[in-house]
Amino acid sequence: MVPSDGSAPGRGARAAAFAVLVAAAAVIPVGCDGDAHAQDASRPARASHPDGAGGPAPAPARGPRDLADLPIHETHLLREAAPDLIREVGVVAARRELSLGFVESGTIIEIVYEAGDQVDAERGVVVARLDPEPFDARIARAEAMVAQAESQLGWASLVRTREEKLVAQDLRDREALDRAVYGETEAKARLDAAKADLRLARFRKAKSVVTVPTGHFLTDVAIEVGELVTPGTPVVRAVDIATVEIELGVRGEHLPLVAPETELSFVVKELPARTFTAKVASVVPKADERTRRFPVVLRLANPELQLKPGFAAVVQLGRERAAPAAEGAPALVRIPRRALLERHRALFCFVVTPPSGSPAELTKGYRRWSVRQVPLRRSPDPADDGPDALSVSGVKEGDRVLLGPNLELLTDGGAIRVAEERDPSNTPPVKR
Repeated sequence: MVPSDGSAPGRGARAAAFAVLVAAAAVIPVGCDGDAHAQDASRPARASHPDGAGGPAPAPARGPRDLADLPIHETHLLREAAPDLIREVGVVAARRELSLGFVESGTIIEIVYEAGDQVDAERGVVVARLDPEPFDARIARAEAMVAQAESQLGWASLVRTREEKLVAQDLRDREALDRAVYGETEAKARLDAAKADLRLARFRKAKSVVTVPTGHFLTDVAIEVGELVTPGTPVVRAVDIATVEIELGVRGEHLPLVAPETELSFVVKELPARTFTAKVASVVPKADERTRRFPVVLRLANPELQLKPGFAAVVQLGRERAAPAAEGAPALVRIPRRALLERHRALFCFVVTPPSGSPAELTKGYRRWSVRQVPLRRSPDPADDGPDALSVSGVKEGDRVLLGPNLELLTDGGAIRVAEERDPSNTPPVKR
């Protein structure tokens, strides 16, 4: 009954507001107090009308399906890690790396590119340039020496011709002609030397710049304008990533899987949506003394320049029959990275238990699922890790784990509500 003292409207409004809060809390993950969600949040809240009867009733409380701004929790059915996959971790490297310096000493007068730039046809291939004045002076001096040598050769040739005529007329002895011939030969030698000096001066000026082929990226430019440089000191480093290589080490028993020209697939963490294919370019027949693995190089075109030197690549070599697990060794399963939570440098996941009922009832959504926090241990082999999943122990095949977001809001022993649950048989497998 509604009291007649006029206080019912305020109490009715407060009751309606409280009912809305209770309905909203029913879809938010909770801690250990799972019984707080036992109420049926789908029932509308009741409130008394100020007149006690008649008149429009207050709007019903919003149900869980109306709270579209709350995250919908998804789950994933774990599968055993495929023991027959043979993977190795390699490093992406540029096929061509350049370390360049000046052949001549001089003062830097211009720097066209900076580190990180790509050499293009518009700006040209010159990256840095020395002051050309000293080189122009050498060229001018060499040109003057050539002109002088040409003049001397002309005079020597004239003397030889005159002496030949005089000797023919018996007006000069043979010795004078020999001296004239010798003088002409000496003048020709001086001219050849002067021309060689001129070519060297022009060559040295051509080497007063550092050039990098078009398309290369500059990784380091270790000079400044006005700086004095010495010959042979590397001042520019560049890479060509239009073609890249994958450098990895392979165990001896896996060498038959990496024969030259074999195509292998790999993924990189930085590009999880892409799977790349490369061919085996070379296999070193001697194992590394430290790792006892055989160096293998894969090569592939990189026209979109997506692969960068330094990326870690997980290469799938092939498949082999799974060896029986050692006695007492934990079984590994593949778990999505979205299901992982790191707390105090330890790795955890949340295993959820579905409510009882038929599959048809479970798909109606918003039923209570219990949550259990489970510590995990990663596989000691980095090759077992993929860009979107890890191989871990601590959980078993068939466990259902909760996917993010907002995993950090959950607590061990709590409860959640899952909006919709897919048939486990339709759960897509984790990419390996």
